[in-house]
Amino acid sequence: RESDIANVSGGYSDCGWCHLDSTNEFIAIFEKPGLANITHASQTRSCIVEGCHNKGRIHDLNLTFPDWDIGRQCANCHLSGGVNTSGIVAIINETGFETSIHRNITGEYNSSNYTAISRVCWGCHNNYTEQAADPKKHAEVKPDCEDCHDSASPQNMDNLSENLRQVTEHQPNGTDITTNGTIASCIICHNRSLVTGMPPSDLVVERSPQNAISHYGRRRTDMIEGAVTNCSYCHRDEANMFADTFDDANNTNITHGGGYSANCTDCHGSGRFHDAALSAPVMTPGNNSFCMNTACHGNNQKSWFVGDAAFTNRIHGAINCTDCHVPLPVNVGGSVGAGGAYNRAFTVPDDVKLLNVTLNWAAGSLNLTLDANGTEINQTVATGNSSIDYTESGTAIRYSIESPASGSWIACITNVSAATTFDLEIEFIQKHPKTGKCFANPCESCHVTNISYHAPSVAEHVTKGTASSAGVWTNASCAACHVNDIVLPSSLGGSGVDTGNNDAMTAHYGASMTFDTAECVDCHENEDTGAKWGGAPDPRNATRYEYVEDADDIEESLRTGEVVKLKNGYELMIGPISSSRRSVWIYLMHEGVLVKKELVSTGGVFEYEIKKDWVKPESGVSLYGTGNETYKHRKSQESSYTTIVDLRVTDIFSGGMRGVVTFNGLVLKSRMHTETADENCYTCHISGYRYGVDDGDDYLVLRNDGEDVTIGRLPVNFTERERRIQRVGHAWDLGYGYLLTATEVDLLGRKARLELTRNGTVLESEVVHEGGMFMYNTTIRDRKGHQINDVTVFRVRVAGVFRR
Repeated sequence: RESDIANVSGGYSDCGWCHLDSTNEFIAIFEKPGLANITHASQTRSCIVEGCHNKGRIHDLNLTFPDWDIGRQCANCHLSGGVNTSGIVAIINETGFETSIHRNITGEYNSSNYTAISRVCWGCHNNYTEQAADPKKHAEVKPDCEDCHDSASPQNMDNLSENLRQVTEHQPNGTDITTNGTIASCIICHNRSLVTGMPPSDLVVERSPQNAISHYGRRRTDMIEGAVTNCSYCHRDEANMFADTFDDANNTNITHGGGYSANCTDCHGSGRFHDAALSAPVMTPGNNSFCMNTACHGNNQKSWFVGDAAFTNRIHGAINCTDCHVPLPVNVGGSVGAGGAYNRAFTVPDDVKLLNVTLNWAAGSLNLTLDANGTEINQTVATGNSSIDYTESGTAIRYSIESPASGSWIACITNVSAATTFDLEIEFIQKHPKTGKCFANPCESCHVTNISYHAPSVAEHVTKGTASSAGVWTNASCAACHVNDIVLPSSLGGSGVDTGNNDAMTAHYGASMTFDTAECVDCHENEDTGAKWGGAPDPRNATRYEYVEDADDIEESLRTGEVVKLKNGYELMIGPISSSRRSVWIYLMHEGVLVKKELVSTGGVFEYEIKKDWVKPESGVSLYGTGNETYKHRKSQESSYTTIVDLRVTDIFSGGMRGVVTFNGLVLKSRMHTETADENCYTCHISGYRYGVDDGDDYLVLRNDGEDVTIGRLPVNFTERERRIQRVGHAWDLGYGYLLTATEVDLLGRKARLELTRNGTVLESEVVHEGGMFMYNTTIRDRKGHQINDVTVFRVRVAGVFRR
């Protein structure tokens, strides 16, 4: 076939027979159809001109892909003005490339030397590592931006003239400052920063943004002041070319620093646009001065304004912003035995930038590891991870972990050499939230479930759903009640702050409570006050019913002769069934006294109501139904009558004189009472307090100063007529860990030594003469943190001393 596919006279095959002729007989064997018609060299000039592929017969060894040495002539073919650009369709505009950001990445650019420029091309279009092993890499490398600018090992970094600028922030995968990749990616933003007039309108094979950016990206000196990017170019100019790439349009004109004492760099650091030195500000624990800077939360023209003077004089004025607006730290004190272990689970919230875990102990040696969602962090791991700072000194270990993974963590104390006490502290450094996404600990985190910062503890009247063992739950939130104590500063007038946000207003401007919380009836029996303070129910007007579908809904099947307890001391009993089996006797008793007896037939109604003159009339009617019929509840809404039972007999089943009766209708569900004094409220509503009841407990009011009531429980309470004989050496268990022991007696002096201990610790030891009083006083804190001195928690009289 030499006659038609080879240029025998030249001693080499005619490459153009196959590669410049898309109609030749071998067209079907090309893996890439484009190779059948390579037009960057015309048929008037051989493919071997300039020695890119060498010359020879089609199977000769000296035919090859161009490598670095042979491919040095890239610019001669692909850069406008090159000697071999005739017929080439992939031409780089020389003027545009000469002023672009990539023109000299290898340090060899010379505008008058196309061979040197060619070596610049290979800085991107060649992988030097692979090229050494396989020279067939000419023009096969098409790097992405991330291959060089967002990589721990940038491509060809050992062959470039300078370290490639790494893109850490202001990108979709940024560490702190991220962008929305659909509107602000590398390609979208940098395609707006091209050399003037670029890209060219012709001789471009791949007309893609990445191609244009790579060859014609413009140096943005207009955004740089010295070595620092000017943030205001984008963030204070609503008309800049990047305005439509903002996920939040408000960020195109951030003026909270303009004209004030803080600049962008005070919170975000300084550097070039993508530098790691730039970051989202963090909520570092400390004082409020920086938060209240006039450029930030002290700017009274912004919605995030907080009136510092007013805040300082309110209930939270003594704490720091970060005490509420950063996740609460974990502080654990404990002990661990030799060879033992201690594990503490905790949760790392989202947007925590820095996690500090510190362990201090008293003696011996031990180890601290962290389990982060199943991944162990130990000293060895920390040593090889630049984002973890590990320090150990004597009896202290500390981990500082940047951008920790959110989720469930465990701090593990192991390898304990000797029994020791320890303190474990876990601190969360939170990123400053974006507008409208402010982090705030809920009220109960400090006041109910994890008493912090000396916050007064709240034990009862806790909002439903709170992780607490409270006995008195409310539907009202904390703010629903405390909003009544808000004193808003006049400075909020022009700031656009949402004063209707009860949570924020209460937290920032709530005053000491003006309402006497010790007086139950003031809230629960005053309609206006009750509605104002979270809708507290008036017990005199809280008549609720439960719907009864059948006998099972009132606790048990109603068999003849059996009694079912209802509310308020009422009892319902089913009497004998008539001989016709169509009627049954029904009895209603109240506190053992029969109040109604009636023979009711199937389909009939048994009803009992009482007059309640103090009930405020209600509007509307209550309905219940059976089958296709609907019955009006016979409770008169205008009259002050309260229905105790309103039951329809739906079926009677009899076996002789005994049987089962089923009902539907209404029975009273609420507990009605008429108490109008606080002492009566305490009688029932202090947990366990039922004075005078055999199985009840006695309580003592330790403090009632109009602001708080502190109740002390008396598990043992002797009257004047009750006595106990205590043998010497025998301990009397008083409950709650208290033991009373008569350690010795003096018959001549008619006296005895008494000793009171709690959990093995001696609290009081004293010699008491016959007829004398032995007492133990202590200091306690009430629910609001008030200190109460000289509270008597134990008192006993020695009636006599004798020997048997």
